[in-house]
Amino acid sequence: MDNDIILQLKDVRYRPDGAESPILNGINLDIRQGEWVLVIGPSGSGKTTLALSMNGIVPHSHTGEFEGEVRVNGHLTAENSVAQMATMIGMVFQDPDAQIVHETVRDEIYFGLENLRKDPAEIVPAAHAALKTVGMLDYLNAEVMGLSGGQKQRVSLASVLSLSPQVLVLDEPTANLDPQGMRDVFNIVEHLHKNLGMTIIMIEHHVDELAEKVDRVVVIDKGRIVREDTPARVFTQAAPDAQQQGLWIPQATEIAHSLHIEPDTGLLPIAISACAEHIDTLLSENKAESKPHTTQIVGIQECGEPLLEIKHLRFAYRGGKDVLKDISLTLPKGGVTAILGPNGSGKTTMAKCISRINPPPVGSIFLNGVDIAKMSQPELTRRVGYVFQNPDHQFVTDSTYEELAYSLRVRKVAEDEVDRRVKQMLEIMELTGREQDSPFGLSVGERRRLSVATMLILEQELVILDEPTIGQDLARSQALFTILDRLCKEQGTTMLFITHDMRLVADWCPRAIVMSNGSVHYDGVTAGVFQDNALLTQNHLVVPPIVEVADELRQRGHRVPQNIITVPNLCEFMEATTITQTRRI
Repeated sequence: MDNDIILQLKDVRYRPDGAESPILNGINLDIRQGEWVLVIGPSGSGKTTLALSMNGIVPHSHTGEFEGEVRVNGHLTAENSVAQMATMIGMVFQDPDAQIVHETVRDEIYFGLENLRKDPAEIVPAAHAALKTVGMLDYLNAEVMGLSGGQKQRVSLASVLSLSPQVLVLDEPTANLDPQGMRDVFNIVEHLHKNLGMTIIMIEHHVDELAEKVDRVVVIDKGRIVREDTPARVFTQAAPDAQQQGLWIPQATEIAHSLHIEPDTGLLPIAISACAEHIDTLLSENKAESKPHTTQIVGIQECGEPLLEIKHLRFAYRGGKDVLKDISLTLPKGGVTAILGPNGSGKTTMAKCISRINPPPVGSIFLNGVDIAKMSQPELTRRVGYVFQNPDHQFVTDSTYEELAYSLRVRKVAEDEVDRRVKQMLEIMELTGREQDSPFGLSVGERRRLSVATMLILEQELVILDEPTIGQDLARSQALFTILDRLCKEQGTTMLFITHDMRLVADWCPRAIVMSNGSVHYDGVTAGVFQDNALLTQNHLVVPPIVEVADELRQRGHRVPQNIITVPNLCEFMEATTITQTRRI
């Protein structure tokens, strides 16, 4: 093994017990000391299994047929226990709650070191240094339950760093975090890479924030590496078929590809500034042809009786302070509304009140004018669906088919109709062929699609989706929203979409509600959120890259409308200035 190569996977194949085909199917990958490698790929492609094979969890804890070699700094994972590998390669998972085992930060950060039987004199300085690195030393005596999602993830990261691993593997570490929490984690990882020279392997779909930071991008599909190169080369090559391949690419790259920009280098921009510079050149060349454009953002026009009405809702968990403080809003029939805000803002609590998982006070929530506190539970669940943030919390059967059929049978739907609707939903959600698999045996993305499908199949009036795109690739995220949009338009279904993904909000949600500290801070058109810098900062939100591109173009003197928040919006604007033909810059 080359002296510079710290992690090597050679002809790695793995088929779990009970699976018909391998999840990893001939992986060859060399990671050099000090590299930061981003691993991307469609849902179910084998990314998480690849990560688990790097420290020996596969095959030591996840059994099945395993072939090939994985070496970390020359040590074979097959010949060393997971505990032995922990000091060489550290793992940080998607959900910090699944990784944290103690009640206080102090106990959590000492736990790994104590298990490795480190000298007590070494434990305190190592643990404190790790907490300081992630900015959590002041929380040493804090209770874990009182921390935000981002703070918990930083504690998980510190627990791993305290063991002084040479390699750090992160599997979608920001999936459950608000945008600011995501950026905090990325900044810490960048510090570890740049200043401490740590080797980083990260599985992540937030490529906009990472494209300029990482050294290499590896694309995996169907258990094989199908592409690996510098970020600019990989994303340029992927751009024409990104959606079909299920790959998230930087929005700057997507914009340039959509506008047929062809730089002399042959590489599309991956950075906002470079993208804006190319468009600036095009606009300047055609300045005389530019036409005036309105910059006014038109408000939401309410019409008809509201489907959902919330009046002065307050809610507190037993013995605690108010989590929701005087919430008032209305939702008309049809359409998709995004609920935004930092972790702990009350978004999920409000959703659970609407679905009566949390019992709301009488006279606070009305569905078609009827107080839901006075409705029977069967009547409410017939009309309102709730998709949990963690899909595992709502599965009740042993197979994918039965999970979809369960609620229909409870409602005494005829068996032939049950079969028809289940098969239709399996096809829509790309789960055909997994009918007999346990829901818990599906990938994270597949479980998420199944959880959404269990609600959509019931054809309810109001469906609340709590982070439905976590773990989803681009193609499936867009496919899901295509389905939701069609249901809204054809059946008048109303959707509430709780999310941290600003790109999807801009693309699919005309209306946005911003919550913080249990209160509504904004309720209106989505474009309005992205124009209020104080609102964004106070609520830990970030704008989609296209909004930053548009802002930079305005700073360069171009009359770009304020309501450009999607790539099609920008393309329409460019068409109006007669510059969409291919040009070489």
